[in-house]
Amino acid sequence: MYVYHLLSRISKLSKYSYKFLFIAFLGIHIPLIGIIIYSLLGNHVELTQGQIIFWILIFTLIATGITLYLLNQLLAPLILSKEALENYIESRKLPSLPSGYKDEAGVLMQKVQNTLVTMDELVQAKNDMIELISHDLRSPINRNLGLIALAISENQESEIDEYLKMIEKESKKQINLLGHLLKQLEREEIEIGEDQKEIVLLKNLITQKLETLADIIKQKRLQVNINISDQLKIKVDKELFGQVLQNLIHNASKFSNSEQIIEISAEQEPNHLKIKVRDFGIGFSTENSERLFRRFTDMGRLGTQGEESTGIGLYLSRRIIERHSGSLKGSSDGKNKGATFDIIIPN
Repeated sequence: MYVYHLLSRISKLSKYSYKFLFIAFLGIHIPLIGIIIYSLLGNHVELTQGQIIFWILIFTLIATGITLYLLNQLLAPLILSKEALENYIESRKLPSLPSGYKDEAGVLMQKVQNTLVTMDELVQAKNDMIELISHDLRSPINRNLGLIALAISENQESEIDEYLKMIEKESKKQINLLGHLLKQLEREEIEIGEDQKEIVLLKNLITQKLETLADIIKQKRLQVNINISDQLKIKVDKELFGQVLQNLIHNASKFSNSEQIIEISAEQEPNHLKIKVRDFGIGFSTENSERLFRRFTDMGRLGTQGEESTGIGLYLSRRIIERHSGSLKGSSDGKNKGATFDIIIPN
């Protein structure tokens, strides 16, 4: 920052571009200045044409080296801003960028600093809100569940007992939905670095996720067909990518009717891996395919047996896939014609 700071003290160089032009001007004229100084301070021996060319070449090389060095030093504000953004993304570490410069680079550093501070405050506020919601909503529901369990154990009337069990079932559904929503919101800020990725067998990962969904699959008597090689590998953040697969398979199960088929396949293309999750359930209209991926979408629907939806699962799934430099798209031929979701991950 020394060169930038030094040039910023020259009032005539008030713009960032002026500083570049000033250094370039000096670099262009150093050879001429060198020849003049040599002629004035030299022994006045007449130079041959070859000597003149030689000295001009020497001074040109010196000028080029000095100019490149100074221009590189002048990039310091941009490099600092870039590193500040990268450090915040990777470790949530707030920078301390200088704020006393008035040119374009100085304004950029101020805006980066202010933006990151504001963003950090918003993220912290969101996390505080999630914690507040988690405590203030979960606690009364859990207390209610405790009272319901006590009432069930002491109640002797079968009709009231049935109502209490229905209330208990709905309360458990509510707290599970709340937990799922909070978990998804917490994951919204996650960045995925190469060090977080690992090579996994895709079919094994899908099998693990199917085990977590065994209840709904068994309840609806669904048939899940997996057309994936046992040896097919993929490099991903196992937990987050597994959550995407679970979301897609859960949606396929939720919007399928009893005894229908779910197909899961994967193909290795030259530049990418394509994973497909297809169901033959209630589907959706073609024009609404992108609305499904909006945050808290109004396309959220109950499943074929009244299963709840948060309206945020596909939104976060797409974000996770995009963090893997991939894409997630959904398509359907229309109502009651099923749906297909395609994940593309570059090799």
